[in-house]
Amino acid sequence: MPYVPPFQLFLISNAIFFAMQSLTDTQVFGSTLQSHLHHQDWSSLAQSLVAERLRKLGTDLPQYTSTFDRAAVLNAKSLIVLMVVPFSLLLWIVLLSARKPFIAYVYFSLHLYAFLLLLFSLALAVAAVEVRLGGLGLGSPVVDNILSIINLGVCGAYVFLALKPVFGSYGIARLIISGSMALAAGFIVVAYRFAIFLITLYTA
Repeated sequence: MPYVPPFQLFLISNAIFFAMQSLTDTQVFGSTLQSHLHHQDWSSLAQSLVAERLRKLGTDLPQYTSTFDRAAVLNAKSLIVLMVVPFSLLLWIVLLSARKPFIAYVYFSLHLYAFLLLLFSLALAVAAVEVRLGGLGLGSPVVDNILSIINLGVCGAYVFLALKPVFGSYGIARLIISGSMALAAGFIVVAYRFAIFLITLYTA
């Protein structure tokens, strides 16, 4: 913080992350319409919502897909700070006893998600190397699951190390909070992808 303000750091990490996405031709948050329809936990819901949207717009799936995919990338990039909001509120509720001003929770969340964006960038690079070696990269469920588990573990370690100096958390409570907040951060990432789907669906 003495060198780079939290929001500026988040924007820098965001720029690095989306540059890495472009280099590896991979979309983490701005998933394609086909991905939403066939490869996500909410695919069955997405199919019914998209069918209804197509009827309302009077268009067909191939024509709408290109419009959706372009808009999804832009929305994912411009709205990414939205992930910070629910995490800040949840962290404030969990650590209310720390008696810190709310801005401290916002700064902590900005730093965490900046770290996660850089971690995702590294994961994309690893997946790209795996593709160069003849693998499927993130297209392989094994590689995707392994990288997801590693990311979640590293996120938990980050939160664990940061809780004590920032909020004075210690002992078993520190361990429980770090694990639960890492899971919450991961859930918010997934929820953000679904939110981008809904926002894009009803604005594109």
